[in-house]
Amino acid sequence: EKEIIQLNSLKRESEVLKVTIKSKEELKVKIQTQTNNLEKQLQETKLNIEIIDFKAKIAESEKNLENLEKELREAINKKIELTNKKQNSQEIKLKINALDFCPLCKQDVSQEHKHVINSKEDENLKDLEQNLKEILKKEAELELKLKQIKELLKNLRNQEREQEITRLKIKDKEQKE
Repeated sequence: EKEIIQLNSLKRESEVLKVTIKSKEELKVKIQTQTNNLEKQLQETKLNIEIIDFKAKIAESEKNLENLEKELREAINKKIELTNKKQNSQEIKLKINALDFCPLCKQDVSQEHKHVINSKEDENLKDLEQNLKEILKKEAELELKLKQIKELLKNLRNQEREQEITRLKIKDKEQKE
């Protein structure tokens, strides 16, 4: 009879252990499911952060592009201004050399006076030429930078699209599961 009691006790313990094992296995499956879900959420969060990062980089590049375009417009305007001033100086030189009499007071215009004005305008032309060279150099640099930023923007937008496609594929795959 002792053996029967002991056997029954062992059977009960066995049943309890079986239930405990089954419970632990169910818990394990539940934990694995939660882990998988958390990993998917983490992946999505990373993708979203990267998308936000792309948007920030794109916005920054667009702002840089806008600033460079403004600088380029200013440089072009300055170049036009300098070209006009240069043309003015050249016209002054031509007109003063052609003058024999002052149009206002009708006095003779001396060669010395013509020489002084020509020298002044030659100096002015020299300065204008130097400024024009600097502006042309700046304009070329700005155009190169603009080209580089436009290429960077194109690449960032392509990467953003690719990332969005990947994110949508992952989301679609998850919904199918």
